[in-house]
Amino acid sequence: MTVLVDQRKSPGLITSPRAERVLCFLESCAGASEEALALLFPFYRQSLRILRGSGYALRCWKPGGEVFWCPMNKPLPTDDTYAARCALGWLAARFAESGAELQGRVAVLKNRQRLRVYVVPPVPPENEEPGLAVLLEKVVLPKGWYSVSAAQLPKMKLSDCVRKM
Repeated sequence: MTVLVDQRKSPGLITSPRAERVLCFLESCAGASEEALALLFPFYRQSLRILRGSGYALRCWKPGGEVFWCPMNKPLPTDDTYAARCALGWLAARFAESGAELQGRVAVLKNRQRLRVYVVPPVPPENEEPGLAVLLEKVVLPKGWYSVSAAQLPKMKLSDCVRKM
């Protein structure tokens, strides 16, 4: 199943502070689903219309799947990366909801601890420092790692779905 994408537009002006906040979030996590955005921004629909109309965000989707919004300054999701990108968007939303933050592929917790974030599969190399694994499927991780199931992120708060191995 292929990823469908809106037609690109030349960037225009954004005059809405709300739309700018949504765009900053999308750029910080390389995109997110509409449902993840709804968790943080009660005004997300209007903001997405503005961002789409001004050419700063593209709507991406697979038939029957979540609608993913990708900022123009990030690569578009592909068939291989779509599920991982949706999971990272949910993780970023759950981090923001809990007062923490996802900066690219580094989770910055409220206590300023930093954890490298991996989407599994593929399983991180054995010599990697323990981090946070977002599991797209069931995988056994080494001791000391934190994990969260991508399927649980839309349903549960971060504190309820993160597990330490």
